[in-house]
Parts: sequence; structure tokens; C-alpha cells
Amino acid sequence: MATDVDHQPHQPHQPHQPHQPHQPHQPRQTTTTTADDEPTLAISESEDDDVHAKCDALVSSQNIDKEVALGIIRLMHMMETRMLHLRFDKDRELECLRHQLDIAKLSHKQAEMVSTVTEDMAALRRTVEALEGHVSAVQARLDAAEALLAAAAQQPSRRR
Repeated sequence: MATDVDHQPHQPHQPHQPHQPHQPHQPRQTTTTTADDEPTLAISESEDDDVHAKCDALVSSQNIDKEVALGIIRLMHMMETRMLHLRFDKDRELECLRHQLDIAKLSHKQAEMVSTVTEDMAALRRTVEALEGHVSAVQARLDAAEALLAAAAQQPSRRR
């Protein structure tokens, strides 16, 4: 069976100490930060190597027959493959969520810009209406001045 998973060289089997109570292995998670300064949890390489070493020790034990050992190795490879698939799926999901967040931020910024433009348009509309009022008043004065000039032009001149 071909696999692209690298294994550490085989370590000699260390006998189990019966006087020590068995404690399940708890992976130590380290906090790292991404380029966006977002904390992420990761399992260190030494812990991954530790899992491989324990599996190799179990498989090479004299108490386990060859078929069981091969079954354990296949099971470990299946679990690693499944873990890689899950990690890939979660990374894709995370990227999708980041993309959605970026879109939401841009939409919010665009809504703020539309609101600002709407307010500016309302202010310009009020200015135009005020200017129309002034133009109407000036036009009325101009019409009155033209009427006075026309009336003055029609009256005979008193100096003649």
C-alpha cells in the first residue's frame, strides 16, 4: 500500500511500566497567529512524531501478530487521511467565512457611502431650491425694472 505520509525511523520497543497508571495522551495545543493576527490552535510536530512512535512501538510489539499490526497501520493511515480531509474542509470553510466577512464589511462601507451621498444630495437640493427662489426674486425685480424703462420710454420727454 503506497502512502505519502513520512514516518520516523523505527524506535526500539520500550516495555510498559506496570506500576505506573496509564494516562491517556492529551495532545498539547499551541496557540499560533496567522498573518491576520487571528489565533489558531495547532498540534506541534513533536506530538505528531510521538503518535507515530507509539504506533510503531505497538506494531512492532512481540505480543501482536502480523495481521493485527498491519491492521493498526492501515487504521492509522486512514485516520491521518481523514484528518487531512477534515483540515482541508475546515480551511476551506474558514476561507469562505473570511470572504463573507469581507463582503459584509464592504457592503456596510458602501451603505455608509450611499447614506453620505444621499445626505449631500439633499443638501444640494435645498441649495438649488434656495437659489431658484433668489433667481425668481431677481427675475421679478428685472421684470419690474424693464416695465419702468418701457413706461419711461413711452412718456414724452419733458426736456423737449
